[in-house]
Amino acid sequence: MKRFGWLNQKRIIKGVLNTPVTIVLLALIVGFMGYYIGYIKHQWDHARSESRNEKRINNFMIHMFQTEDSQDADSSDLTAKEVLEKGISDAETLSDEPVVQSRMFLSIGKAYSGLGMFEKAEQTMNAALNIRRKFYGDKGLEVALAYKALGDLNQTEMQWDQSVFDLRKSLKLMLKSGQASQIQIAGVMTNLAASMRDYGKIDSAEYYVRKAIQIDKKVYNASNPEYLKTEEILAYVLRKKGEHQEAGEIYRRILQQVQKEKNPDLDLLSRTADDLAYMEKIDDDYNDAIAHYRQALAAATKFYGQQHPTTLMIMSNLASALYANKQYGETENMLRQVAVVTEKHYGENHWRTATGWEMLGKFYLFRAEDSKAEMVLRKSVRIYENTLGHTHPWTAVAEGLWAASLFQLNRTEMAESLYKDSYGNFYNLIY
Repeated sequence: MKRFGWLNQKRIIKGVLNTPVTIVLLALIVGFMGYYIGYIKHQWDHARSESRNEKRINNFMIHMFQTEDSQDADSSDLTAKEVLEKGISDAETLSDEPVVQSRMFLSIGKAYSGLGMFEKAEQTMNAALNIRRKFYGDKGLEVALAYKALGDLNQTEMQWDQSVFDLRKSLKLMLKSGQASQIQIAGVMTNLAASMRDYGKIDSAEYYVRKAIQIDKKVYNASNPEYLKTEEILAYVLRKKGEHQEAGEIYRRILQQVQKEKNPDLDLLSRTADDLAYMEKIDDDYNDAIAHYRQALAAATKFYGQQHPTTLMIMSNLASALYANKQYGETENMLRQVAVVTEKHYGENHWRTATGWEMLGKFYLFRAEDSKAEMVLRKSVRIYENTLGHTHPWTAVAEGLWAASLFQLNRTEMAESLYKDSYGNFYNLIY
């Protein structure tokens, strides 16, 4: 069965392959098509309706690539944001086809997440979940998969409590439905373990990741990237428990295996090298930490792009290792690059931008470059105030750092006023 007309394929592909949206579009196509390869194996009773759904999604995909005048328009002008916004507009017209609509929203949400546009990802994924809960009730595999997507997103955003809630819900629904594959169950267990680890539930985290490994061993060989990803989470949990030797052995084994591959899994490579570098840094092995952070950064930049939060986080981690190794010039350059790239991608009024400038300000403060510190930290405070509010704890922390820089510059009166304000905000939050 032809999924696209040949003329449409030719026109679409010619205009899109060399644009910044290629990865997003291919991810959407793979997501949709991959879903159907598995789904059409379900009961024959659903085949006719699924065929209609597939046609609707294929038409939707074609329309996402097209401009209003596809004969004259230059599709290379499209950006990832424009393509996804167009997809949302199209999906919103399908309220009478909730199954198709929810799949579109969920795939678009995952694409937003891949681009680091987490607020839009959350909105779109929540829309998919609400549609599925209304259509299926709070049960079944489809609802479970929506919860998993949100749990994974909240994990990326470091919202550990919400991630644990979503992934627990997903796992419960999968087990109850009897529709989930063992691989799907293991995937939820693995991600739940990672969130539980960061939420402070270490024993539960280890329990779930070892259960996932037991399942994966029955499906994958020891060199399969999916199996290695689960092992990477086990090492992540063991590192938190202080079992650095075993964790380090796992990390190095993963890196050795991934680097053997002709087309290595760059996401796995970046995460593993980053985690190993962190462990080496806290063990004061700065040279090896720096080398592994550079390896992680190269992989993340290639996989995610420079502006993605994961890449920026690794850049910040590398800066901290460089600072510990007394490589101050490169530390400053790295932190300034983080701040500039973040501001360019998210805009001046975004909390991530404030965080980028705050890190650079702390560097200047620790290096006794007080005038530079005061200027940068003042900017950070203003952005936090505009985006998170004056009483937010992150604003209070940045305000305290700004006050410290003012004290160093003998601007005592203003510094004392800021300290009182910062302390007052913390006091109100606690009591």
